[in-house]
Amino acid sequence: MSRPTIDLRLDGDGAWPDLEDRPIIHLTDIGMSGLRDGMKGGGPSIVFRLDLPDGQTVIAETSLGLLESALNALKIAFRKASAGSTFGGPSYGN
Repeated sequence: MSRPTIDLRLDGDGAWPDLEDRPIIHLTDIGMSGLRDGMKGGGPSIVFRLDLPDGQTVIAETSLGLLESALNALKIAFRKASAGSTFGGPSYGN
């Protein structure tokens, strides 16, 4: 299994221009679970489950630490947005 990565885009507007002319499946029901020893090195991992309309299921896994780092970056970006920076997006309430 390869090392997990997260392609984090802090500004969601136009984040993936390659999707502009492709069909999109927009899901809002996302399953999430934790695996205590899910990483190769023994650390915890987070697993996301996406059930597609055609019956297929997508499983995506990342480390808890990587997910925490990505969420913290988004929190900081949204706080800056609510404080009047140039970043566009909703304000983050915490």
